[in-house]
Amino acid sequence: MTLVLPIALLAGCNGDDSTSPTTDRLVGKWVLVSVDEVQAPAGALTWTITSTTITAESGPPDPCVEVGSYTVSGNRITFTTTSLSGSGCGGEIGERFEFTFEVAGDTLTVVASDPDLGTATFVFRRA
Repeated sequence: MTLVLPIALLAGCNGDDSTSPTTDRLVGKWVLVSVDEVQAPAGALTWTITSTTITAESGPPDPCVEVGSYTVSGNRITFTTTSLSGSGCGGEIGERFEFTFEVAGDTLTVVASDPDLGTATFVFRRA
């Protein structure tokens, strides 16, 4: 799966400026805890979010580092891949993805859906 982020499941477009209070709540390091209520292996996926970029790093056996810019509009993030490195990366530079999210305290919940792959819920904890 490209973009070790759940983003890989969604294509999209719109965005908002990345200095909103919602974006501020996203900034930080997030560690994947579960996918569809199934516990994720330790080190499976980490997101590092700044005010303008998301860096997604997946661990072995197929490591990938995917970096991209993003915008926020309401509860939607639109991500555009700017670089990929590692054997586990399968996407392309310039790909755009969209997904919904919610931040509640130190929990980030991301819902990604795709007509072919279905919907998945990813839960991250602030590191």
